[in-house]
Amino acid sequence: MDQSGHIRFLKERKSQVFIISVLYLIVSIYLYNKYGVRIVTDSSRYLDYASQLSIVGLYFDPLNFWYVSYVFFVYFSQLIGESGWIIIFNQYVFGLVAVYALYDGINRLTGKARVGFLGALIFILFPDNLMWHSYVLTESFYCSMLCIAFYVIVRFHQSEKSVVDYLITSLILLITFFSKPTSPALFIAMFTPFALRFLIERSYRIWKIAGLFLASLILLILANGIIQSHQVLLIYTKGDIIFAMHKFPNHKDYELMTIDVPQDLFVPEKNLPIMIQMGQFVTNNFIYFLKLFTAKILMYVTHIRPFWSIEHNLAILVFTWLTYFFSIRAIRMRLISFDFTIIASTYFLIHSILIGITWADWDGRFFVPIVPLLVVLGSIGISGKALTPKAQA
Repeated sequence: MDQSGHIRFLKERKSQVFIISVLYLIVSIYLYNKYGVRIVTDSSRYLDYASQLSIVGLYFDPLNFWYVSYVFFVYFSQLIGESGWIIIFNQYVFGLVAVYALYDGINRLTGKARVGFLGALIFILFPDNLMWHSYVLTESFYCSMLCIAFYVIVRFHQSEKSVVDYLITSLILLITFFSKPTSPALFIAMFTPFALRFLIERSYRIWKIAGLFLASLILLILANGIIQSHQVLLIYTKGDIIFAMHKFPNHKDYELMTIDVPQDLFVPEKNLPIMIQMGQFVTNNFIYFLKLFTAKILMYVTHIRPFWSIEHNLAILVFTWLTYFFSIRAIRMRLISFDFTIIASTYFLIHSILIGITWADWDGRFFVPIVPLLVVLGSIGISGKALTPKAQA
């Protein structure tokens, strides 16, 4: 790039960052005026854990340990002031940092500043996305960490791999890993293409199969520990598509949000590990479970709810389904590498399956971890520009 071209490039980036900042500020002010500071039921787990850290120091809480990164975010926010407003303010500021990271990550990935600019605009305007910055919930922090992790991974991939690169990347991934119980999905997805190439090779096949079995066993034990405290079997036996729908039998959408429970339903012994209970339930109630599983995934993937307004659902349909369309376009046109396709598909599939075997939510917050992925793929699909040779490598 010649000197004049470099100057034009810098001016373009400067103007784009300015527009992104102004738009983010406008949307954030609107959302804060609308939602304010939301302390909801699950907020107590983070606030209480952070308060205990101030009293007794670092300790292990088996129920909330998978949120410990966000707990520390809350803890350090409360050092500034006890008000929930401080947490929310920090979440909005941290969210802006995340938008910059997403913008620059897409730029690095594609080599086109306009693609990153498009991605940042979609991310800011995506319905039910930035609103979570007004909630004392991990969704805000986790989504921001995903954007930052995306940038760091792309940067690491294109760097000379110095000690500093390894340290920064490891730290960001560690923080991301302990932000939400579903965070292992990112790491499993990232590992999948390497695992596939490793397993396809004929050498040491028996050892590879044994290693795969051991890794799967470890994942099951880990999953059992994470989900042990949740009422998964209760949701199964009540026919809930959305969590705890059975508690609202008079809700106008009750029949749409539940599946009829068969009279001969098999219920496992409660003293067994939760993963074994789930396995027994599935094998003995397969058709019923399949209905529940399918309904939850459809609820998750469509990202609409019958109890939301028509305008709300239409806005979601426009953004979500257009990003789906252009994400698929990016894959079909081979605008992204095969490894990236495997990672993206695995990441999306794991989240969908997790909803299928647990429950869909009332407010759509479980969809938040998917938004950065759809924004990256969708912006690439809209641009029709393949990744740079360096990014494809």
